[in-house]
Amino acid sequence: MLDSRHKRAWLAAGVCLALLAGLSYLSTSAFWDGSYPAGIYEVRLIDSDGKPIQNQPVRLINSYDDSISYGYPVHNFSMDTPLITDEHGIVTLIRPESGLEFGGERWKLFWIFEFGSKGPNFLIEVNTDHGPATANFRDIFETPSLAEVQSRTLKFDDEQQTLPVLNNTVLCRSK
Repeated sequence: MLDSRHKRAWLAAGVCLALLAGLSYLSTSAFWDGSYPAGIYEVRLIDSDGKPIQNQPVRLINSYDDSISYGYPVHNFSMDTPLITDEHGIVTLIRPESGLEFGGERWKLFWIFEFGSKGPNFLIEVNTDHGPATANFRDIFETPSLAEVQSRTLKFDDEQQTLPVLNNTVLCRSK
């Protein structure tokens, strides 16, 4: 049984923790928004041995619910239009300009533990000689191997857009 002095101490500690939590929210809370960069990405997929993953179907998976993600974040992937690597392991992924696509609020409890919404997360999934392999979709936007080689004009919903054509190599790791 706690005496009144210990009860007051616990109450004071609880109030201090609540105040610190509130202060950490006020000082770290931020609203954010984002989108994936527009472009025509010619991505060379390689396996763990560094070999191109040739002539294989590519799927985009929403990592939050493991569903196949047709139409977003890649415009040219649908049930009727599969993505397939060529003989060099290259798959073309088209991202039209679309403005802001996602956002939310995040903050850090006690300036350490992050809470709040996160952006979407997709995986590139492909079969290799070693079995199924994946890479994070965000890897296609990473440097140093990302290089713009030209631009191309495409039509999306009666609107023409000139998009950069970018090349990159992405490592797909076995599941």
